[in-house]
Formats: sequence, structure tokens, C-alpha cells
Amino acid sequence: MSNDNQSDFIPSEEEEEHKASLRDSIRRMTNVQLGILLLAGAYTLYFVRPVLLPVILALLITLILNPIQKFLHERLHILSPVAALMILMMVTSGVGAAIIYLSEPAYEYSEKLRDDIVKQRLKNVFQPLSDIQSGLNKVATEVEKITTPKEPEVEDEFAPPESIARPGIEKKVSPPLETPATVLDDIKDNKPVRVKVGKSPVDELIKTVKSVGYHLVITFILVFFLLAYGENMIKRITEVEATAALMDQLTTEVSRYMLTITVINSLLGVITGLAMWALGMPNPILWGVMAGTLNFIPYIGAIIGAVIVFLVAATHFDNQLAVILVPAVYYMLTIIEGNFLTPAILGKSFTVNPIVIFIWVMAWGALWGIPGMLIGLPILMVVRISLSKFPMFNRLERIISA
Repeated sequence: MSNDNQSDFIPSEEEEEHKASLRDSIRRMTNVQLGILLLAGAYTLYFVRPVLLPVILALLITLILNPIQKFLHERLHILSPVAALMILMMVTSGVGAAIIYLSEPAYEYSEKLRDDIVKQRLKNVFQPLSDIQSGLNKVATEVEKITTPKEPEVEDEFAPPESIARPGIEKKVSPPLETPATVLDDIKDNKPVRVKVGKSPVDELIKTVKSVGYHLVITFILVFFLLAYGENMIKRITEVEATAALMDQLTTEVSRYMLTITVINSLLGVITGLAMWALGMPNPILWGVMAGTLNFIPYIGAIIGAVIVFLVAATHFDNQLAVILVPAVYYMLTIIEGNFLTPAILGKSFTVNPIVIFIWVMAWGALWGIPGMLIGLPILMVVRISLSKFPMFNRLERIISA
């Protein structure tokens, strides 16, 4: 056997030695070292968001679209760059059409929430709760009066009786507040008044649109390259067949999960849009898209969506029952999806501990805001699937799993 072949071949004994040394290194890591490592990772993630966010979004979108890419390339024998370009054109056209169609009504509803009529409707909806709270406060005040013992009154023998009039003694009136000398000097000298001007909302909106547009452009360019050349890159990362097979299996499982959860969220969006249409809500497509997107944020996304449709219902309906029914139906659909539909389709192999999900999503939200909360659960599932492939991380994988 030649030296080149010997260098390419790694015996199983050496692989076991490498794994054993890695396990020993992990076990020797103390809690302090682990804490420092986590803090350093969080610090890095916080400051590299402008660069890392498009990369992570591109990777997640690629995992969703990868089965379609394989179908076009392997079954229909379309070149990978051409197939990637076709998929990207369909995705970008859909996203662009959604932004153009849904941005105008979203802006209109944000303006309507400032009307006095809407504020009065919201006040009427919460009036029963306000009455209950007021009644409880009165009861608590009365109970406090009854249970608190009265202190005996001590008479001052040197104080004159109140019934005796005291002529010549007038009620003291506190003097008016004096104007500071600096202000008087400024007025006499006719100095200009300094006024702090806040940032224009239009400028802030333009800045936000530019930032979102920049991230979208970079993300879709990365998606194209990953779809077109990502498979060849993965094959060239390692020459060991076992490692290549493991990476292929890991990519396949993660892609299957991402595609399945995207289909489930899209189905929830369609059902929610139909429900909002049946309840008489305007622009039901907007609420369906919102429901499907926010459903990537576990627990918190459903609450945010319910609050938004509640506010919009207050701008549209005069009936208090309709204002309450709309968010109730919205939230009920998300509960049915999260507790019955998704577990039935994905099974136990893709379930995660709810406590871990909540802490993980909140941590990503603290680091990257709403985008971090959107990508938090998919990243957690990628981590869990990756850990399940390595026996040395079985304990950590059991903690994450439900």
C-alpha cells in the first residue's frame, strides 16, 4: 500500500482514540471555564449580528429549500446553478409581492390605533376588568380599616381649644416659588432657547427599510451560492467516508424538519386567514401571513399575534364580543397546532423541552431582538439533531429533549 493511501485511511482504533481524547477534554472542562466560554460566545454573537444574521438566515432558508433543489437536480437533471436560480426567483418574487401587498394595510392599521374612537372602544372592552379592580380595591380598603386598630388620641394640654377664636392670627400662606436667577438673566439678555429636536419618524423608517433591504439582499445571494455549490463544498470538507455520510445524514434530517415545520406554519397561516375572513376581519391574508411567520417563535409568537389582531379588531368592530372573539379564535388555533398537529406530524424525535425552548428563545431575543426569536427554535433543533449523532453528547441531548 502506498504512503498516500495510508495517509487517507484512518483506522478505527485511531478514530476511537480521537473520540476518547475529545471526551476527556470535555470532562476536564470546569464549570468556570464553561461559564467563561458561554459569556464569550454571547458577547461575540451580540456584536457580530450584522454579519452573522444574514449567514444564519441563509443557512436556514437553504435547509428549507434543499429538498426542492435535490429534486430539480437529481430527478429532472437540471444544473445546480440553474435550479438554484429558479428557486431563488420564485422565493424572491413571492416575498416581494407579499411586502408590497401587505405593507400598506399594516401601515393604515398602525395609524388607526391613534384615533379617539378606537381608544374608547378599547376602554369599553377593558371596562369590566377596571370595575372589578375598583371593587376589589374598595373591599381591601374597608377590610384594612376594620382590621387596623385605632390609636388613642393624645390631647395637648398646652394647645388652645379650637373653639376659641384667636384674633390676629392669620393662616400662613406659603410664598410663591421664586424663579431661578439664571433663568431671569437669560430672559434679560434675550438669549436663544435651546430646543432638542427628536429624530424624524420618516428618517427612522427609511433607515429601517434600508437595513432590512440590505440583510435580505445579502441573505438571498448567500442562499443562491449555498444551493448551487453547497453540496460540493460539503463533500470537499472531509475525505473520510464515514464523516461525509454523517454530515449528509445530518443535513437531510435537518432539512426534513425545516421543510416540515415550514409547511405546518404555512398551513396554520391559511387556516388562520380563513378564520379571520369568516369573522369579518379586513385583509385576512395579512393575518394569515403574520400567524405563519410568528409561529416560528414558540409561545411568545402566538401571544404577540393575538394582541395585534385584538387591536385591529378594536379598530374595525363596534361590538365588544367581536373584539374579544377574534383574538380568542386566533390563539385557539395556535394552541391546537402546537399541542396536536405538530406533535402528530413530527413525532417524539423532534420534540424539545418547553423550558429549554423558552429560555433559548428569550436568550436569542435578548441578543438579536425579533430576528433572533424567529431563528431561535430552528437553531435549537439543529443543535439537538446534531447532538443526537454523537454518543458523547447523549446526556446533553436528553436534557434538551422533552
